[in-house]
Amino acid sequence: MELAPWSIITPPITNESAIEGTSFTTPLTITGGPFPVSSNIVYKMAGLLLILDLVMEHLALTSKFTIQNVVRTEGGSYTVNVITTAGSDTVVVNLNVYFPAKFAVKPEMMKNIVYTEVFTFNCTPSAANPPPSSYVFVRDGVVITEGVSGSILIVSSLKRSEDSGNYTCMVTNEAGSVTIATCLNVLASPSAPHKITFEDISPFSATISWIPPSDNGGTDQPLNYSINITNNTVTLSFTTSDVTTMSLTN
Repeated sequence: MELAPWSIITPPITNESAIEGTSFTTPLTITGGPFPVSSNIVYKMAGLLLILDLVMEHLALTSKFTIQNVVRTEGGSYTVNVITTAGSDTVVVNLNVYFPAKFAVKPEMMKNIVYTEVFTFNCTPSAANPPPSSYVFVRDGVVITEGVSGSILIVSSLKRSEDSGNYTCMVTNEAGSVTIATCLNVLASPSAPHKITFEDISPFSATISWIPPSDNGGTDQPLNYSINITNNTVTLSFTTSDVTTMSLTN
């Protein structure tokens, strides 16, 4: 009795996808007969043998090939050959491995930018599969902008009180979401000292006291104070912000 060729009940080319880090299984239903018929099921990737199954005495069976903890380098075309004494059949399985956004260079944790400059927050990933479906920029918990495009946030005409803060960008695709962050410190002129008082006033001397500015302009350097006297200007500079009192003597 002539044996009927076994065949794979799967389209000749099958497209599958899996998220990196998960398990991927390709089930293939194979028919043929009459039994007993022995067959070899050969799984290959790039021409290299991955696994060889020996199947016997089945009219219909399911053969499974599983990859644990899939990585992106395991994406590609897998060829499955069913070889029996009555013939053979072949199917190609294309595996597309999805993975979330990756960044080759992370942004600086702190950016000090003078208010006359432009702040740029680049959230373009170096790799992502599939491409990102959304970018969400947030400053201090408030969404600034979001959308499918626009992976770069640009802020000009910086204002210290409005634009300084903690910035995050969340990039999302089918494999998940990734967030990167930076902190912007806008450098500007300090506010003026206040509550200036004069004490111990005499014809030849006086003591001047003041309270430091409420905003130091974003610098971590000591503030310098200048004291000007009408018609006889004297400029004094201090190297510490702790000094808030000066005695002047003619």
